[in-house]
Amino acid sequence: MKILYLMLVAIAMLRAMPAIPLIVKDPYLNVWQMADELSSDWARHWSGGIKAIAGMIRIDEKPYKFMGLAGQYTDIPTLPQKEVEIRPTRTIVSFENESIRLELTFLTPALPNDYKILSLPISYIIASVKSLDKNPHNIQLYFDISAEWAGGDQNKKVVWEKRNIRTRKGELVAYKIQLANPSILQEVNDYADWGFPIWCTEEATNWEAGPDSQLRPKFLRGEKLENRIDLHQPRAINDNWPVFAFQFDLGKVGSQPQTIKLVIGHIREVSIGFANEVYFPIWKSYFENWEDMLRFAWDEFPSIASALSKFDSQLQERAVKVGGQDYATLLSLAYRQVLGACELVYNENGKFMFMKEISSGSFIQTVDVIFPASPFFLVFNPELLKMQLEPIFKVSESQEWKEPFAPHDLGRYPVALLQSYGAPMPIEESGNMLLMSSAYARFSGDTSLLREHFDTLKKWADYLVEKGIEPEEQLCTDDFTGPSALNVNLAAKASAGVQAFSQICHKLGRAEDAHNYAEKAKKMLDFWLKSSDAGTHLSRVYGKPETWSLKYNIFYARLAGADIFPKDIINREIDFYLTKLNKFGVPLDERFTYTKADWLSWVAFMSDDKAKREKLLQSLVRFVKETPDKVPFTDWYDTQTGKVVGFAARPVLGALFALLLQP
Repeated sequence: MKILYLMLVAIAMLRAMPAIPLIVKDPYLNVWQMADELSSDWARHWSGGIKAIAGMIRIDEKPYKFMGLAGQYTDIPTLPQKEVEIRPTRTIVSFENESIRLELTFLTPALPNDYKILSLPISYIIASVKSLDKNPHNIQLYFDISAEWAGGDQNKKVVWEKRNIRTRKGELVAYKIQLANPSILQEVNDYADWGFPIWCTEEATNWEAGPDSQLRPKFLRGEKLENRIDLHQPRAINDNWPVFAFQFDLGKVGSQPQTIKLVIGHIREVSIGFANEVYFPIWKSYFENWEDMLRFAWDEFPSIASALSKFDSQLQERAVKVGGQDYATLLSLAYRQVLGACELVYNENGKFMFMKEISSGSFIQTVDVIFPASPFFLVFNPELLKMQLEPIFKVSESQEWKEPFAPHDLGRYPVALLQSYGAPMPIEESGNMLLMSSAYARFSGDTSLLREHFDTLKKWADYLVEKGIEPEEQLCTDDFTGPSALNVNLAAKASAGVQAFSQICHKLGRAEDAHNYAEKAKKMLDFWLKSSDAGTHLSRVYGKPETWSLKYNIFYARLAGADIFPKDIINREIDFYLTKLNKFGVPLDERFTYTKADWLSWVAFMSDDKAKREKLLQSLVRFVKETPDKVPFTDWYDTQTGKVVGFAARPVLGALFALLLQP
């Protein structure tokens, strides 16, 4: 009963929100509804490219639209959309008129401790229909996807086929659609230019592949699809728009719901290039081929769905207990977004998790993107963070990397080799790597990462001791604000990074090193406190008391077991932020009215005062509820207008989960 109440509250809160997550599993299988209603626009990849899904229903011979088909068939009514409910692993969209209720569930198999399930490159769509007026109604459903799912350029040619795949109880009808001339490990418009989408069901009455202008009108006229494949291929995605359709005849539907399900996926049998080697998706280590994987996803759906439902309930209950319903809403909206930037891969040399810097450069394994995302992985499975850090260590310890500090990134997704970003962030990334390594060991209890890479960690700590206390002009993670010298936030990270290394030494039984680096961190901190003190707050730049900024780096020191910052200074800083609070949050610093959602959440979590913490968090929730921009949950927005400044769908919102790590 308690969980039902929470769900009803979530529904009420999410009537207005950023884009609706639909099919969010990895950087390419990452599709959202960027409008309030599914019928107002086509479903779109996070980049904005259309990934069309059309949905229609016939109720007692009368056709209605409910998904996609925006601007098409204007004489056909739309089944009214009533509710949107977002849980961590699913989105439920409900439609109804006086006769029936249709419920669509977009379910993502994303269990962070089950690599077999987590690696499945698919998502489920479940449609459930029931009568509302106590009368049985004759119901038919129609779904199709377009060839736009095969590539990022509508002018490219595609080919397709139908596969029949035996399941435990029947046979899947599966469409396989792919580019006629794929380019392995290359992207077009941030979408994979290789691999292929699959679209299947076991429950369709009829199926057909052909031009959208032929198949959709058949259903609207009450005709049956013809169980055939259009042979006019290869042809361009935009040449008579090939679509791949299923029709379902549910017969007379009463008050007992009738349910059908479909599976959509994007299959790449080569995922990542790293250090001149090819890495494969981890699902291939469990299955002989993609057909076996798909068979498993279908046959095991009941147990997978049950596990996901249990996970959702436990996470939401935990979030409500720690931070209230508003906090649970934020986590539900961000959960799939974080994992949707990542992919698990392996070869004979090991298994890694690679992360794409979605919407802000497309870099791979960007250290200052993994850093804000890392609380998510520390909460659910610290090993996933280790699997992201290991490639960074591997490159940092290679002959190709000559610098005494950590790299910013490892290239551009999906190929990892050496940093691609033009400007280094030496203090930022070295501090990040030290803090994350310490936090990983703290929450996992595993010191193997620290032992294996101790010399590299020490090199970075020594760099921070030498260069970190009075930073030269350089970029920090907020690179869009430009470089600056004597950056107080960077100096805070340097001090915390050195203290984190002291903790690393302590965990490894190196007592003398632990003592020495703790002393160095204390000296750095003393200088920092004196140089940044502006009376009512800490300045943004040494020697300029009129400046200020969000000191989010203070918070992560606590997670890393390197909490050296005095509580009275933190409390004073929080009180100062509250004097700068706008409708949708506190600006990043005195120069702008925009903020970052990840950093805003961390300064809220810095406060031990529940009322102050909630006041800051509520401004972020207000943005989520009232922003006029329908884009995947952004982390960069204006605190006065609620409008998006830039970025979307980034994994940095893993930062929101950090409150779950607090005692």
